[in-house]
Parts: sequence; C-alpha cells; structure tokens
Amino acid sequence: MFFVTVLQKNKEVYECQEYQTVDENLQTLDLSFICRKITQPYKIGIGT
Repeated sequence: MFFVTVLQKNKEVYECQEYQTVDENLQTLDLSFICRKITQPYKIGIGT
C-alpha cells in the first residue's frame, strides 16, 4: 500500500509518503515513512 499525506505547521508544508507491505491477512510485513519539506514555489489547492 502507498499513502501520501500533506502536513502544514505554521507556514511550513511537508509531504509524507508511507509505504506498507502486507500479507494475505493484512498483517504488516514492512513499513517505511518518508517526509520532505516542500519549498516554495508551490501551488495551494486541489488538483495542483
């Protein structure tokens, strides 16, 4: 599975990506979580 989350604290914006490998019973086999600070210029809004 792959999830992307965008977090904002004050004027700083971060994109976090979570990679998860699961077995047939949906038990987690491997999990990694990577965040990076998004620097300007970036566009705010849906579909940008």
